Amino acid sequence: MNWIKTKYTMHKIIGLLVLTVLISACEKVIDTTNLKYTNRLVVNALIDNVNSPKVSVSQTIPISNTDSFPPVATAKVELKGSFGTVVMVYNLFSKVYETTQVLNAGQTYTIVVSAPGFATANSSLVMPAAINLSGAKFVDSVGLDKDGFKIGAVEFPIADAANIKNYYKVELFTWNTALSQWDEASVDFFDADLAAASEKNQEGIVVLSDNYFDGKTRVVRLVAPFGFAFQSPKFRVRVSSLEYSYYAYLQSIDNIDQTQIVGVFEEAQRVYTNIVNGVGIFAGSTISEGIIN
Repeated sequence: MNWIKTKYTMHKIIGLLVLTVLISACEKVIDTTNLKYTNRLVVNALIDNVNSPKVSVSQTIPISNTDSFPPVATAKVELKGSFGTVVMVYNLFSKVYETTQVLNAGQTYTIVVSAPGFATANSSLVMPAAINLSGAKFVDSVGLDKDGFKIGAVEFPIADAANIKNYYKVELFTWNTALSQWDEASVDFFDADLAAASEKNQEGIVVLSDNYFDGKTRVVRLVAPFGFAFQSPKFRVRVSSLEYSYYAYLQSIDNIDQTQIVGVFEEAQRVYTNIVNGVGIFAGSTISEGIIN
């Protein structure tokens, strides 16, 4: 999965969810004697329109338990959409539930997870609209870098839907002729207002909000490296439209990482969850790509 291209393992994600019930304190022991524990399903699924959906299902554990978060291999995971209902299959090797069902932009999907001894968990989402990147292009020699070398720009339009808070994950790649592969490039905006409307998390992932162009078509211009010896520049731009839950979840993960860097005196942060009768995340993104030769 792409935003996802996240380096967080599923165990870390689940661990962060349990961490939200703890209070950071100095030389203070938390009395858990009278805490009421309810065993619930932990459902994690970050889905898109390109990759086959995968759902991780595990269970919560008491605070006093130091064991790992055990996967639930006996769950029934149903994915519902305009195609009807698909029962996802458990993969013993990867320990996730899978299906080959293709998901589409603009469609509503619901996940229902049931297992013996647990309340049935569920969540729904609407996949965001796709971005048309057919107008993406490379503009040569638009300026100089700090060392005096010429730089170009990659331009592409984003037609933003009005009256909806939209978030876009932006990625830029350059073609490495020697290795015949795409190399990820830094995402740097020429326009100061777009730079101000963007956020970069601990993993270098850049998300652009529509703060300055709600309901309008905005041409986004990214700094592109220049000076390719014996070859023409070739770029790939990828824009993933994120629904709000996807954005809020990733932001909460980054906030927790920031807290851990600062220290134990910071207030404990919560991981965003949108699973009814459980914990975890069910969120979607719609990926669009444009190749520029």
